[in-house]
Amino acid sequence: MAISFSLSGLLRLSANLTNGLTVGSVADTATVLKTIEYPNGTTAGKANAYARFTATLAEGGDENTYTLASLSAPTATGATYTASIDKLRLLYVENKHATQRLLVSLLDGSASQLSAIEVRGGGCALWLAGTSTVEESTIDTVAVYAIDAGTNATYDLVLVGVNA
Repeated sequence: MAISFSLSGLLRLSANLTNGLTVGSVADTATVLKTIEYPNGTTAGKANAYARFTATLAEGGDENTYTLASLSAPTATGATYTASIDKLRLLYVENKHATQRLLVSLLDGSASQLSAIEVRGGGCALWLAGTSTVEESTIDTVAVYAIDAGTNATYDLVLVGVNA
């Protein structure tokens, strides 16, 4: 049986600002909508590979690395499956710890950092390949580091991409 995958969602940021502290009153209403959709497939704008991890890092300096070519991903039943991502299209990380900071690095084949995201305690980050200067096909490894000493940190990591 072949694997079929699709992902869709909508990021909606809706803000209402009334600033009565300045001379006069300033009001601003803004809504930002970002549709995130990857139908099943391998061509541009599609995805067919998915892996989700929940992990814990020990205090500062500890790291977990995820080699995209060979991911042993858990399922809801506790079993694992092997996923391979040739082109990373989406990365989501949620830091479950209240204060520990995490650093998420996107690395190429020679372990050179292409991009990095700091996720503060209780925060989350979403990275989409899009038209970024980081080419989705040059990312070989995702590394998650605990920055602060003295405490462990649990996080969720979701990787979506293409297995060509």
